[in-house]
Amino acid sequence: MGGVPPQDVTAEQFDHLVAVNAKAPFFIANPIGSRHSTAGSGPELGSGISRPR
Repeated sequence: MGGVPPQDVTAEQFDHLVAVNAKAPFFIANPIGSRHSTAGSGPELGSGISRPR
């Protein structure tokens, strides 16, 4: 969190972090996925850095 040790992070800072990193991409991608998918699944929101198995 910008150089703040985890034990010093406030609930407000954590909520902001979650809102930016989890909520925003979900709500941005949700309408896009509903236009492109008829199977009921939305777009994958992965980082793309995982290794193939």
